[in-house]
Amino acid sequence: MGNPTAKSESAGFFREIFPSRRLPESAARPPNPRKSAIGDRAMGDVVNLNRFRKTREKAERTKEAEANRARFGRTKAEKDRDRKEAERRTQTLDGHKLDGED
Repeated sequence: MGNPTAKSESAGFFREIFPSRRLPESAARPPNPRKSAIGDRAMGDVVNLNRFRKTREKAERTKEAEANRARFGRTKAEKDRDRKEAERRTQTLDGHKLDGED
């Protein structure tokens, strides 16, 4: 087995040679090149583009389905009320037109 105190011994050796100095910056652990700026995700992670595409398309279908439910999933009374309200708005707008304008 390896020596568990090997790291502390090497640091101690450096301190024996240069007792008044700190460890140089080059002795610090270098940054992990597999880490990205995004977070814990490694740069070499494989991304399944089909899964990404399918997820995006599913979100679009869900959004469209929600709009369709709001548009078509209404009772007859709600449809009549909305139709009458649209007619009332059209008549009000037409009533405010100046003569000779279309």
